[in-house]
Amino acid sequence: MEKNIIKYCSTGTIDMCEHIICELVGQYKKYDFDPGYTDENENTALIYACQKRMTKVVLALIATEESNPGAQNKYGDT
Repeated sequence: MEKNIIKYCSTGTIDMCEHIICELVGQYKKYDFDPGYTDENENTALIYACQKRMTKVVLALIATEESNPGAQNKYGDT
């Protein structure tokens, strides 16, 4: 399984995949995901989900307590 939740956030349409992503996030330990993963621009899954206005995903990531809400990307965005 891919540890990069961001990859799943960037595939398909927002409406189509938001529920599926929330299910994966909710079981991240079972599927070996990393809620705090950062990409090459230092975007976390939480930053990406916020940018895409994926409210349900944002709340699911925060609920893991491992999403690093204070993280900044290389441009200083949070």
